[in-house]
Amino acid sequence: MDVWGLTIGDRTFKYVIQQGDSNGGWVHIDLRHVSGGHSRGEGDLFTRGTTRDHLEKAANKIVKKGKRITKDITKKMQSFEMKIKIKGNKKELVRVYVDTIEKKIITIFPARGNGNH
Repeated sequence: MDVWGLTIGDRTFKYVIQQGDSNGGWVHIDLRHVSGGHSRGEGDLFTRGTTRDHLEKAANKIVKKGKRITKDITKKMQSFEMKIKIKGNKKELVRVYVDTIEKKIITIFPARGNGNH
């Protein structure tokens, strides 16, 4: 239990995609995984037309129902993955990283195995 009486690693909170910057949040997600154009190059991309709302809903579903990757549930940063359909496309493995203290989505991306996230 943390100081507020909540179980560490609780999956019931709603996480949000904040505006962020090139390192995390919507700016990062868009440049790296939606439209491309990140200064470090594009990562694995979602289908053109995927929106912030699509990804925020998917991320919350993954956190709630997906497999936790992070071994230590007391860490501030947690990662989860799950096969999921986003924007009506075929199911694919998607990974999400969240900040459990600030309740924000750091990044979400299709985990296609090329290491570009």
